[in-house]
Amino acid sequence: MASDIETTIAKLLAKAEGTTNQHEAEAFMAKAEELMLKHGVERAQLEAKQVGATRKTTPIVTVRIVIPDGHGYGIALLNIGHEVGPVFNVRTLQSKGPKAQVLWFIGHEDDVQDAQTLYTSLAAQAIPAAKAWWKEDGKPNFMWTTPSDNDAYLARREFIFGFARGAGSRLRETRGRVVQEAGSGAELVLVDRKKAVDLWIDQNLEVGKGRATQRRTGGASASQAGRQAGRDAVASRAIGK
Repeated sequence: MASDIETTIAKLLAKAEGTTNQHEAEAFMAKAEELMLKHGVERAQLEAKQVGATRKTTPIVTVRIVIPDGHGYGIALLNIGHEVGPVFNVRTLQSKGPKAQVLWFIGHEDDVQDAQTLYTSLAAQAIPAAKAWWKEDGKPNFMWTTPSDNDAYLARREFIFGFARGAGSRLRETRGRVVQEAGSGAELVLVDRKKAVDLWIDQNLEVGKGRATQRRTGGASASQAGRQAGRDAVASRAIGK
């Protein structure tokens, strides 16, 4: 059964995804993100304070998220996951499945759940945001008179790459603030939590040192617009204060 805080977060994310008002979406998303991070830090601190035989640690789990290749933005959506995961002390990996990209979240169960929830919300916002940007700003300002379908696809994809970077930047800033407000020792607790995940991976998984990258085209303006949209998706406004 979901806790009150989880229910509140779910409602905020649903409101962020359901409104067409950008400022409302930013406020709902900001509050949800801040609550998730605060709740995660508090959980980690409480767990770290347990001692002896009564100590119970949340298990480390692996979650597989399949991103179908049909819409063509799988690689770009992977980047959203790579930006979100580490903010919650979750390791991210990627692989290629049949007609799909696969994103892996590895970490303590509660942290993975938070990362997956936020990733799902941001991914749901990214493609509509890219399409809206192309219609309103990208296509009218295109350097050629008549952009091809491939030009439109590449620009929208670049927008999503930028969206991922912007969301990650904003999340890291918020995490830093939340950890600082949590007081002395919070960062050390999170470092120990991350070390436990890294040790589990070393002992249980064969992980390659490299990850393939894909050449991207689509223009700096698309990337810049996407980055700003990603930051706006988890902007510093808050509601209910």
